[in-house]
Amino acid sequence: MSTKIIKFVCILILQSMCLSAHASTTDWRWWFCSGFPEYGTALGTSATASDGADSLDIALPTGRYLNCATYYEQGVDGWTGKTGFYRTDVRSPLVAQTENTKTWLFYFWGGPSLTDSDMYLAWGYNSDYRPDFQNIVYTLKYVRPAVGITEGYVDVGTTICLNHHGQGAWKFPTYTTTNGLDGYMFEFTATVIPEPASILALLTGLAGIGGIAIKKRQA
Repeated sequence: MSTKIIKFVCILILQSMCLSAHASTTDWRWWFCSGFPEYGTALGTSATASDGADSLDIALPTGRYLNCATYYEQGVDGWTGKTGFYRTDVRSPLVAQTENTKTWLFYFWGGPSLTDSDMYLAWGYNSDYRPDFQNIVYTLKYVRPAVGITEGYVDVGTTICLNHHGQGAWKFPTYTTTNGLDGYMFEFTATVIPEPASILALLTGLAGIGGIAIKKRQA
């Protein structure tokens, strides 16, 4: 019950935010990287993209000292492209209906040549494909540390709302590997905010639940 109320309040707050003239519910990108876009991953949606492999999905080049990318296996979850890491993963647009969500898992790791003492995962939106902050909620979650890393600067499970933190960075102990799947893992989620009719239905439902609770207490 409390979770629903919190979510409902967040929806109302987000709907009161101003919508940028360049924002889009269909064509937007978020960058997650080490501070340099060329070493990061672009995640988003496009009216010309599909949820499967297409020309907008770009494979991760090899031999880099910093890497941030999603991972797919051919034949798994409908993926028809080659097995491997992708530095750009663009999917079909979110449909404007209640609870419509898309989730990306991505990894962050250093190549064998990386010698820095710390790694920084930075995030921000692509100015050419600005996200819609009024109709979509974006969240970033730290899912799992790199293999063998027991202490860090960010607690596992930490989640932030990118609507309120459009730019930022997390610091992590440097981790180098030849297998990116052993690196730090994150979850990026985009969720469509319910339409006004759906919000009204949710409000009515919450009111009904509250009324039932009051009657039970009176009884």
